[in-house]
Amino acid sequence: MTSLKTKVIAIDGPAASGKTSVGKIIAEKLKFNFLDTGIMYRAITYAALNSSVDFNQKMTVSEFLDNVDLQIIFHNFTDLKITLNNIDISKSLHSLEIDQNVSYYSSFKEIRNFLVQQQRQIANRDNIVMVGRDIGSVVAPDSIKIFLTASVSERAKRRHKELIDSGVSAELDEIESELERRDELDSQRKESPLVIPGDATIVVSDGMILEGVVSFILNNILARKL
Repeated sequence: MTSLKTKVIAIDGPAASGKTSVGKIIAEKLKFNFLDTGIMYRAITYAALNSSVDFNQKMTVSEFLDNVDLQIIFHNFTDLKITLNNIDISKSLHSLEIDQNVSYYSSFKEIRNFLVQQQRQIANRDNIVMVGRDIGSVVAPDSIKIFLTASVSERAKRRHKELIDSGVSAELDEIESELERRDELDSQRKESPLVIPGDATIVVSDGMILEGVVSFILNNILARKL
């Protein structure tokens, strides 16, 4: 990858580590665009579920991607619209069906390569905060890298509170088990596994409130004289 023409802040970390909440606030304060790259994998999953492609055949995955025109349109830095073949699908990406299938479609090398290429193009377009699993290690290795994490028990408690506050019934031990499973899958995945880049600032947020995490990371970023 060639050197970036823009300023990119990469926030990577495991599931439920607070990347999106932290990343959005930092983007707003810096007046950078914000992109949670996970939404792009959801968009591809939506496209796949609404197609007749047999993903057990390698050739059909490439043919499927040849017919995918995925566009990310930013508005006011942290708001965005996602279009698939010129149709706005922004409000269709958080269904239970997508939740249950996004990991499967994300595991295909062709799909990851397709989206990484798009993410690199976005990173070169405007100043941006990008969150995900492989931003600093794969998508934008020249970025300012933050690795945000917390213990499994801490992340499970936060996720449990989010669900309860939103009126969703949830068992803490089940959430913790699911996070452990996802951590294992992410770290052992063949394509773009979750790793800590050697030059990343590691932030372990156990016991910290959101404002404290944002302040710590923002001070670290500003110390580099953006």
